Amino acid sequence: MPLGQGYTAEEQLSGGAEHGGLQIIVCPMKRDRYEEMLKRSARVFDADVCYGLAAPCESASMGLAPGGLMRQEIYEDEYGYDAWDMSQSSRCFVHILNSTQWAIATGKPVPGQPPSAGDYTKAGLPWFDYYDDKLNALSGAKKLAGMDSVAAKGVKLGEKPLVENDAVKPQKIVPLGSGSAKVNDGKW
Repeated sequence: MPLGQGYTAEEQLSGGAEHGGLQIIVCPMKRDRYEEMLKRSARVFDADVCYGLAAPCESASMGLAPGGLMRQEIYEDEYGYDAWDMSQSSRCFVHILNSTQWAIATGKPVPGQPPSAGDYTKAGLPWFDYYDDKLNALSGAKKLAGMDSVAAKGVKLGEKPLVENDAVKPQKIVPLGSGSAKVNDGKW
């Protein structure tokens, strides 16, 4: 959602529209825990990938807003809080671009209109349901639970911020998780 209209999570939580986008802070695993994990694991992924724009966006004017009927669970960290070196961190800023900013940043036109939930469902594409009874879901933050969805905020403001945002009833749901079949390469 555009910043400055009160819809984004940032605006609802802080009362301001300063940053937009998303900030991710990553802390490395403590050396001894990492070496212990390597001894137990045959598979190691070591990727050092960085993507960036030639020039940063002058002003982030888009942000993330709560909404939709998606169900989400966040699971406990399998390594535990004490496995991470909180004294070392790196921050990544993810800027969300509107169509004008996209064209400026990439030098290319917007690839097309994103599909709505209705378009996605009409095309017969699958929706996914993840469940794993071996993992413990964390309770959500009370502060986040108090935010308004885009639709609820629109009602409060007397607006309809999202057109073609009707609810859908998914016909094709693919279960994922410990009890489901493994996902592997195939003919997609």
